Amino acid sequence: MPGADRPTADFPVQQTYLPTSQDKFLGPVLQALERCPADNTSLAVWASKVYTTERTLSRRCQQELGMSFSEWRQRLRFLHALSLLEQGKTVQDVALDVGYSSLPRLL
Repeated sequence: MPGADRPTADFPVQQTYLPTSQDKFLGPVLQALERCPADNTSLAVWASKVYTTERTLSRRCQQELGMSFSEWRQRLRFLHALSLLEQGKTVQDVALDVGYSSLPRLL
């Protein structure tokens, strides 16, 4: 396998699967969702809470995070779900805890 004998330090490692932002509009939204991953507040409502438009907030997500708001929220929930599963919670409980209305939505 090419590169198998090379040390892993030669390869860039992404620090986190979930990017963050210090943007004045986006930062507070991301922080609130990190505190409560089950929050299903829409992007439009978040935009009004931080006194901007949905379009601006959507553009900031793409620029700052490299992904859409919905993709970022999905990643947040996935990471939170992994943490809860590692703690021994049932899959059903985890699905509800991270904001899904039913188990199939998590899977």
